Amino acid sequence: MWAGCSEDLGDSQGLIQEEVAEDYVYSIVKTLKDPTGVQYTLTYQKFFPEFILNIQAFFDEIGRTGMRDTLVYAMYGKQGLVGNDKDPLAGWSEDPYDKTIRTGALMNLSEQERFDDHFPGFPLSMCREFVRAVNLMI
Repeated sequence: MWAGCSEDLGDSQGLIQEEVAEDYVYSIVKTLKDPTGVQYTLTYQKFFPEFILNIQAFFDEIGRTGMRDTLVYAMYGKQGLVGNDKDPLAGWSEDPYDKTIRTGALMNLSEQERFDDHFPGFPLSMCREFVRAVNLMI
């Protein structure tokens, strides 16, 4: 793993995504904000022959928080894919690269990239769109 290595994150953080390509690397890390909300931090590096371009960007959930989580949880719950009588959050979150990591703010099902089109104004969706735009521009 690259800079977003899960075991190096704090209790209120979790790795959402990382990619290592021939000419760039990036990671997206989630940080739970106090008292509510989430911040997604993008660390992106593009390699050029004579220099490295480093971009760090922050995408904050503000206003009515938790809508994406609530809607996706309800959808999975109706299908019986998350939660049970003993643990309402069973199956809801895990590290995307290392299933043995059970601490921190683990990635949840609503943070999967496949939901970005349904929530284009959500900070994580905008973060991923930013990465796509940067890759196209440079």
